[in-house]
Amino acid sequence: FKYRLKFPFNEVSAVGLTFNLRNDNILTNSIDNRSLEIEDVNRNLGGVKLEYIYDNTYDRGVNLREGTRLKLFAEYNQEIYEEETDFFVLGADIRHYQKIHREMIFAGRLATSTSFGNRKLVYYLGGVDGWFNSKFNQETIIPTDKGFAFQAVATPMRGFIQNARFGNSFAVINSEVRWPIISYFSEYPVQSNFFKTFQIIGFGDV
Repeated sequence: FKYRLKFPFNEVSAVGLTFNLRNDNILTNSIDNRSLEIEDVNRNLGGVKLEYIYDNTYDRGVNLREGTRLKLFAEYNQEIYEEETDFFVLGADIRHYQKIHREMIFAGRLATSTSFGNRKLVYYLGGVDGWFNSKFNQETIIPTDKGFAFQAVATPMRGFIQNARFGNSFAVINSEVRWPIISYFSEYPVQSNFFKTFQIIGFGDV
């Protein structure tokens, strides 16, 4: 259950406050005598999230924008009526889109987040957004004594599979040049959506 309040300062910036209530029912698949004896877990979490949003971007086409957008957020969750279950998250996602020439766009992004408290969020670094047939590093074992209670994939980090690195904090810098090559060189409006939006993208991730 989520209840969100949003207060806009103007056309491009706002502050948001979200209250949430979450119920988890954890059932262990009974595949042997040991797992058969594990009792089901039922827990209720309550939390609040405060965020600041700024977005003055406008669309120039598919995957082509100009302007700056960002989100800064802080989140607190705790299991209801249970001590030492607090869970804090701080983060930022800042993106800037700059016209280089005609339809050619530079896109830069800085994303970072950290979690702390008695419980933590583990981030799996690697992979890309919307990855078809994604690959996950199963060889790296996530320790069970670090308080990790939730998980998320931190992307994009191209050239690495998911869980190439993990931890309760991460930061990524992404740089792209988005070049709709056919539209860029065409002297006339391109009628086909496929050729109009066809892009070559050069990138670097850190």
